[in-house]
Amino acid sequence: MKRVPYYRQISTIDCGPVCLQMISAYYGKKMSLQTIKGLCESTRVGVSVREMIGCCEKIGLQAIAVNVKMEDLRRMPLPSILYLKRGHFVVLDRIHQKRNKDYFRIIDPSRGRVKLQESFLCDDFLSDDYGVAIVLAPTEKFEKGDFVQGSLWKTMRNFQSQLWEILSSYKLRYVYVLLLTLCVSALNWAMPLLLKTTIDSGIMSKNIDNVLKLLLCQLIFFVGFATANTVSSFISTKITLKTSVAFLLVYLEKVIKLPMQYFEVSQRTELLAKVSDLSRIQSFFTDNFINILFALLNILFFSGILLVNSKAVFFIFMAFSLLTFGYNYYFSQKKKSYDYANFSLHAEKDNVTYELMMGMQEVKLNNAQQARMNVWRKLEEKSNALQLRMMYIDAYASNGANFLGKLRDIILTGLCALFVIKDELSMGTMMMISFLLGQLTPSVSQLYSLVNDAILIRLSAERLNEVFDTPNESDDTQVKLTKEMVSEGLRLDHVSFRYKGFGDYVLKDMGLLIPKGKMTAIVGASGSGKTTLLKLLLGFYYPQQGTVWLDNDRMETIELDSWRKKCGVVMQDGKIFSGTVAENIAMADEQPNLERMQYAARLACIDERINHLPMKFQTRIGETGINLSGGEKQRLLIARAVYKNPEFVFFDEATSSLDATTERVIMHNLTEFYAERTVVVIAHRLSTVKSADNIVFIDKGRIVEQGTHEELIKQKGYYYTLVNNQLELNEKAV
Repeated sequence: MKRVPYYRQISTIDCGPVCLQMISAYYGKKMSLQTIKGLCESTRVGVSVREMIGCCEKIGLQAIAVNVKMEDLRRMPLPSILYLKRGHFVVLDRIHQKRNKDYFRIIDPSRGRVKLQESFLCDDFLSDDYGVAIVLAPTEKFEKGDFVQGSLWKTMRNFQSQLWEILSSYKLRYVYVLLLTLCVSALNWAMPLLLKTTIDSGIMSKNIDNVLKLLLCQLIFFVGFATANTVSSFISTKITLKTSVAFLLVYLEKVIKLPMQYFEVSQRTELLAKVSDLSRIQSFFTDNFINILFALLNILFFSGILLVNSKAVFFIFMAFSLLTFGYNYYFSQKKKSYDYANFSLHAEKDNVTYELMMGMQEVKLNNAQQARMNVWRKLEEKSNALQLRMMYIDAYASNGANFLGKLRDIILTGLCALFVIKDELSMGTMMMISFLLGQLTPSVSQLYSLVNDAILIRLSAERLNEVFDTPNESDDTQVKLTKEMVSEGLRLDHVSFRYKGFGDYVLKDMGLLIPKGKMTAIVGASGSGKTTLLKLLLGFYYPQQGTVWLDNDRMETIELDSWRKKCGVVMQDGKIFSGTVAENIAMADEQPNLERMQYAARLACIDERINHLPMKFQTRIGETGINLSGGEKQRLLIARAVYKNPEFVFFDEATSSLDATTERVIMHNLTEFYAERTVVVIAHRLSTVKSADNIVFIDKGRIVEQGTHEELIKQKGYYYTLVNNQLELNEKAV
């Protein structure tokens, strides 16, 4: 009976897409996890049953979600997907009977193949006697084929240019390393032959001169071996360090090119945890290269000598080696699931720890110290239990391998002794064989480690491919804006947009003109879609329906870095980085212009505060320096936007943390700065929006009215109500 192939989930939220990946492969269509996640519109919290159904239709599978009882599972077509009570998707592969009991074969993306009794599945699946299952079958649109490439080699292609550059720069050193490795190997190969000759020609014949000469040769060989090995290690270490930096640079360059929506649906700590995956792959292809080469050469040469001197010893050694290999491979397969779990748990624990440290003020204000510590403690207990299970596996693997190794040594020692007694081997040959076995054992162990590492490397590669498979925010086909290219402004044409994983549209059939050189204010209740609209204008997202135009170019066709160079932006959640004031204002300038910084600081009313700092613009602020208040941070963010001298200005509640007096002064200062610039402001305060050339009111994702302040007040509609209720102004005061 055909089995459903098993794929392991990469992240804690990937269980749903991985189940679809397994079902799709079962019916003959192999797809990458990244492709399926894109079709599912996976978010930071995973996918819902409805999104799974929608993804199935895109793949070419007919899918129906049904509420079932346990007896219904026996009549249901398999394989199907079950949605467990703990919010986890698994594949039900088959049901079989054993000793009059039903056993359910489950494929869990996080654990592998599991056989459960009915009672255990009931506890995890049923709620009020019913559970949710997804029944699937291929349709005519289902296209069979292999649409995925090998993970490890696909990952390495991302680094091939950097690797080639390093190899080209250090090709002579690599040649030196290879030559030294060959020298080390040759000297090592000579040792057993010298040992045999020393015993047979010197000790057994009682010739002291031969013994001394052979011992001197051994000493010379040993010194040469140590010298060559040391020099080779120094060169290899230097190359490894360079390679490590190059790998990390490739990864970070890829991360900064990812679209903003990737960061919206991914856990930041997982991106950091993937750096360790990167180090694991880099180490595998650099640190291990010389060791593996050395081990292979030793195995080939020493095995050849062993085969020539005693076929029986050779075949027994190889038999035990294969047995040990199989034993280690079995435990390495068991360790795969723990490696995945360790990665996910480590990322989750780091995230909780980071939030605890960064949110200490809120924790203390809400007396939540114990509650937050309990969350951390539970994760730590899970981590400790996982580490303990991994230690058990390592102990079983290492102790079992050691036992097989000792058993092999005892058998071979006894066999060699028997051959010596029967005069089938000389004493020198027996000692040489002992030396050969001593050299072969660590070399074979290195190959065992290589196989184990390769299995873990594949998991690391799959996790990294999730990053590298994500398309860049911009590509070479997009239009790169120049200074003269924007002459008309921005335009929204029947734009509708919703976030991934959420069914309702946030923006609905929105049409809006933002003319160049004018100020447009966007107002509305919280959650009406104002910030989402701003993110579409900045290219963070693209609409599912309609088009965002910049002059006559669609936003999708514009190179976004060139667009954002023209924009000065202050978002609600703007970030102050650890560094100097100057570095925070002039972020993109490695050599900030002092006059421009002073001008920007004066317009943002932060100049006086900066002048009172110990080192003025060179004072360190942020997490590693002086803490700023909410209002000071906002003023610094405004100064950052002004410093860019942008053509387009986008402010999202940029003055919400400021008092009315300071806000009024800043808005007055910015009046001249706004001249001949295109300005889009999201705000509630009258002082901010009153002077706008066009005020746009958004309600539940739709533009319900727009016009000047005076026009909207006369209409006595949404804007008029907002002025009265939120700004606490009555009609007479207005």
